[in-house]
Amino acid sequence: MLLGEEAEVRICNEPSDILWENLENTKIGRTGRTCCAHIFVAIFLFFTFVLFLILRSSAGKFADKYPSSTNCPKIK
Repeated sequence: MLLGEEAEVRICNEPSDILWENLENTKIGRTGRTCCAHIFVAIFLFFTFVLFLILRSSAGKFADKYPSSTNCPKIK
């Protein structure tokens, strides 16, 4: 019993039966994929940062045009 329930127990495979799928990948290939992933993340972060700056500057323009002390009926 495990945490109040029946536990299912199975015999595990022998280590020689395990499929070693990553053996065909070379160190250079893994390094290349890692570099590509890092470059993709860096580009994504750069464009996100630029978008954030653009949105932040436009929010500042609207804050100057409509300050928080403005009464809404006066905006018309």
